[in-house]
Amino acid sequence: MRIKQLHFFTWIILSFLISIQWSCTVESTTSDEPKKVEVANQIAGDWVITAAEKSGKSTVMLEGAYFKFQPENKMATNITGSEIIYDIDVKDNVIQQKGNVEIFYTVESIQDTTMVLTFNMRGYPFKLNLTKS
Repeated sequence: MRIKQLHFFTWIILSFLISIQWSCTVESTTSDEPKKVEVANQIAGDWVITAAEKSGKSTVMLEGAYFKFQPENKMATNITGSEIIYDIDVKDNVIQQKGNVEIFYTVESIQDTTMVLTFNMRGYPFKLNLTKS
């Protein structure tokens, strides 16, 4: 009889330890999920490109280019040469440029005065470092 009680308590303790381990594992995997950056309020203002990469290589073709994020979901930019104003839609960390040229800019990081954008244009990946002016 004593062996059955010992065996029963062993199973209870083992089940308890397994449930604790399982609950810790579930918590740790949910905390590892990347957090989405809410950028809608942070992007407002004028941003100047300070460095640019095209296909992973530094490029000077966007020197002097800028983005002006305006109220009412508008963005002015001169990355194509002359300034054009686009309607935009901002969701999480993605800025969707609407119109004839639709581009999806991903905000990789944003601080008070710096921002990193990535996007694809004409089949080329770009990475832009911007400074708020």
